[in-house]
Amino acid sequence: MKTFIISALAVAALFAVGWLTFADSEERASISIDKQEVKEDTDQAVESTKEAFDAAKEETEKAVDTAKAKTKELVDEAGEALNEAKEETKETVDDLIEPEPSTDDDSELKQEAETETSNP
Repeated sequence: MKTFIISALAVAALFAVGWLTFADSEERASISIDKQEVKEDTDQAVESTKEAFDAAKEETEKAVDTAKAKTKELVDEAGEALNEAKEETKETVDDLIEPEPSTDDDSELKQEAETETSNP
């Protein structure tokens, strides 16, 4: 039963798009397939599908190019931030390894501290 219904719907669709025609005369009844109409419609469908795929391909390529550019920008920014952090770390390590020379005020404070600790 399903097969019959599907077949009937398919035939009705073919009549609706003009691919099948029904002719009735006193001597004959006939159903004709307009092969030229079928060919033109399928060629048009193929061309429309090709155009749609080409447009989708172009849009996809644009999106990929945009994503690549944004990714490169983010990677460059991350690289710059990493280099800045590296320089700051190097400066901090250098400061810890080589402390700045003490000033005269520091020397006086050290002497006072030593004097206070040596005099109970």
